[in-house]
Amino acid sequence: MKIRETVMTRALCLAFGSMMLPVAVQAQDNTPEAEKSQQRVEITGSSIKRIDREQASPIQIVKRDQIEQMGASTLQQVLANISANVPDLKDSQSLFTGMDGASSANLRGLGTQATLVLLNGRRLSSYGATYGFQYQFVNIDSIPVDAIERVEILADGASAIYGSDAIAGVINVITKTNYRGLDVRVNGQKSMQTKSNGEYGAAITYGFGDLEKDKFNVFGTLSYYQRDAVYLPQILSSIPDDYYKYHPSFLTNMRIAEGSGPGVLNPGTLFAFSNVGTNRAPAQGCPTPLSLKADGSNTTCALNTLNLGKFWVPSSKRTNGFISAHYDINDNVQAFAELAITHIDLSTDVGPPNFSSGDYPSWYARNTGVKLNTLTFPYLSAKNPYNTLPAKLQGNMGGVAGISYRFLDAAGLAKQSTVDDEFRLVTGLKGNTGRWDWETALTLAETHSVMNQRGSNPSVSGLLAAFGPYTTDPKTGYTIMSDNPAYKFGVDNASNRSLLEKMYPNVQYPSWDKVANLDAKISGKIATLPAGDLMMAAGFNLNYENYSSPGDTAAANGDIWWQGGSWFKGQRTSQALFAEFLAPITKSIEADFAIRDDKYPGFDNNIVPKVGLKIQALDSLLVRGTYSEGFRAPSLAESGTGGIYAVSQVQDPIRCAQTNAIADVLMKSANASDVTTGKNLLNSECSAYNIGGVTSPNSKLMPEKARISTIGFVFQPTKDFDISADYYFINRKNEIIPENYNQLLERAIAKFGPDIADVPGVMLRTPVSPQDKANQGQAAAVCAANPSLCSKLPVYTVGQVGGMIGSYINQSQTLVDGFDVNANARFGLGEYGRLNLGLQTTIARRFIVKGADGEWQDNSVGAYNNPRITGRFSALWNYGQWDLALAANYTGPQRLQGVGGWYDPSYDQESCETRLDTPKSLCSKGIAAITTWTSNISWRPRKDMKLDLNIQNLFNHKPEYDPRGNYGVNNYDNFLGRIVKLSFNYQFK
Repeated sequence: MKIRETVMTRALCLAFGSMMLPVAVQAQDNTPEAEKSQQRVEITGSSIKRIDREQASPIQIVKRDQIEQMGASTLQQVLANISANVPDLKDSQSLFTGMDGASSANLRGLGTQATLVLLNGRRLSSYGATYGFQYQFVNIDSIPVDAIERVEILADGASAIYGSDAIAGVINVITKTNYRGLDVRVNGQKSMQTKSNGEYGAAITYGFGDLEKDKFNVFGTLSYYQRDAVYLPQILSSIPDDYYKYHPSFLTNMRIAEGSGPGVLNPGTLFAFSNVGTNRAPAQGCPTPLSLKADGSNTTCALNTLNLGKFWVPSSKRTNGFISAHYDINDNVQAFAELAITHIDLSTDVGPPNFSSGDYPSWYARNTGVKLNTLTFPYLSAKNPYNTLPAKLQGNMGGVAGISYRFLDAAGLAKQSTVDDEFRLVTGLKGNTGRWDWETALTLAETHSVMNQRGSNPSVSGLLAAFGPYTTDPKTGYTIMSDNPAYKFGVDNASNRSLLEKMYPNVQYPSWDKVANLDAKISGKIATLPAGDLMMAAGFNLNYENYSSPGDTAAANGDIWWQGGSWFKGQRTSQALFAEFLAPITKSIEADFAIRDDKYPGFDNNIVPKVGLKIQALDSLLVRGTYSEGFRAPSLAESGTGGIYAVSQVQDPIRCAQTNAIADVLMKSANASDVTTGKNLLNSECSAYNIGGVTSPNSKLMPEKARISTIGFVFQPTKDFDISADYYFINRKNEIIPENYNQLLERAIAKFGPDIADVPGVMLRTPVSPQDKANQGQAAAVCAANPSLCSKLPVYTVGQVGGMIGSYINQSQTLVDGFDVNANARFGLGEYGRLNLGLQTTIARRFIVKGADGEWQDNSVGAYNNPRITGRFSALWNYGQWDLALAANYTGPQRLQGVGGWYDPSYDQESCETRLDTPKSLCSKGIAAITTWTSNISWRPRKDMKLDLNIQNLFNHKPEYDPRGNYGVNNYDNFLGRIVKLSFNYQFK
């Protein structure tokens, strides 16, 4: 490896030397006048300026007017119209993901970590929160749409040009340059089907100075975007009818027609366990008792929860500012600077918290080591004044009772919000010396995000202050609250609110991502070959990253249920050298070669090449192809210090077998209640259950590696028609994934035995619970009554797994391939203007993953959330003062069976046909293809004025029922019905 590094370093040094020598000795420019008249431009995916925008790599360009025709207000909405981009994180659906308030790009469906997002060719800082607590990614909502001139999407590997992350492709947002004048824009949109979902925006853009005449230009834009919050009651009419059909209790369970509603304090429901189940009785003063059995023996205090913070879309307020300045120091040197600032405020009300007596599972916390923290909502003693159980129920638990209570006496307490602030400053110089262009810049960027949660997770100390001191009931072992607790059920006063703020404190998760980058490059002609100029570019990049997410102090100390104080910290400096050559082999064949050497701490130099070939086979036919190697360096969240303290899942073969052994005995009993308990227990612990989990960073991680290739053609028989088709292939290896908890558990059981007692710090079991003892006692009674039923007395020898500790490892592999097809036709209609037609489509062929067992899974293309075909058809008619655009977005069918579906045993043991929430027809045909239309009418009554009427979901497409979707709506579909947007632009010149 060291020999390879030395050779590469020398090669790059020679490249720099050969590049610099002509600069030093060149005395005059002998460039032909014909070449001077053709301006060279730099395009995404190459550092070499070239005359022809066509290159070996396929690239798609979305221009400013196309963005307006889409009706897009955000970059995420722009990318939703790109067939190669797979729907991913959207800020409107980001709550409780740990990435609240952000949106991401996801080319080829390989994840946001495989798509590099650039602004004017340079990197941005990552969002404060990590994607899935693992990947650092760019929040694409931080890029102001009003500053965008065009978006270039390179659907090819580009690590040899840009370094880490550019495996699936690059999205390069290009802002306006040399803009002069004043532009004012306002817009607003509304769903015609729901009662809310308004979006509003305003922007002002101003630029002055002419680079050609004044030698300077300053351009800036300030924009504001606001989206209203949407709650469940406002979208009931948008939910597919079949969802109600297959979930008949969906609304009745929320007590639409009965139960106390908002503003009415509900005193809660008392309950007591018995051998035949749970018996309930309304607490004293209940205004809405509801019998759960015909004989009235089981009664609850009904509560209408429909309006209690059932969020669908959070509100968002976003301010973006962007300033760009260019100044010609002389004819050969230009200074430039960019400043981008973003402020995002995302929030929503969530349902008031609930108190329910009983034990919660254990969890890990950062500052308590491998000790499992526990939380108990206490029970009511027989003497407690709130314990008003009827006499016939008081004996079930020795007089002890539980209580279920919703904290309605703290309206507006429970909220989820995120504040995100980002800035990016770029300053640099660029110029030319004869045939050579050069550029250098310093980039400073920072993101600061703060996520706030209140009402979702209780505090151990807060509950103790409200209901302590606790005692233990000597007969049952239940934890009992004070008979005179500080918190008074069913009372709305200052004391209760103060206690609620202690029970449910604001849990705050701040994060910082800081980047400092110095880059420099030079490009130009190094020789003249028989077929043309041999062009070259070379440069270096020095990058410093610092990521810090300290977590919440109370959570870190184990005081917040399930929130273990996840935290990350890391910093690193990386260096890179790169070179690129563009060589005309013949008049019709051009080769492009690039190579890059990146050095990150923790592993050896990472060297990646890229080779491209472009053949002008005919005047009308261009054939092209590329081969490249890509890589992704481990993120600082994966390789720094810290850990994810969160809910995880594990399947426990020991508990599964022991629970089923008890169930088997109970189901053989002659007693109906024993049989019922047995049926409820059967397989109840054979599926995954929640445990406390820790996933720790791993400083020994290696980079993910990928091999990427494309081959295709561009056919343009006339100037008014062109079609291109490209095959893409990506094989990503060494993927970084969390260790599989099921495999960890199996290995530990095999080595240390079922109780895994000799694995401290790796995994822990909780004690056998009182409910476990009750179940095995019930089985023992059956065996005692009929010994022939039991060859061996079934018992629990171990409790459930309480927590596990794992790490990130290099293990997985993914292979994807398919085709991109694009076609454009342009028609001159004489006095009736012009008509442009366009088609872009992606046809996926394979998406297969090598699992933790080392075996390739089945191809998931065409399965759920992975349609085989996605595409967009567009038509634009320009006629005088009018522009009429019509577009259709198409998503192919998605089967429910197969990988990712219900027949896949790694996801669900049930088959599709046995599910009660799924029509039988869906099992065979799956989710049907989805087509939605968008129209845009632009009118320019004056040269400086434009009005747009944009209608999304023009024909009011109704979503088909998706049994796996959120409230029955597929991720690709539209649940808001027809949306109308009005925009007004005025330019002051």
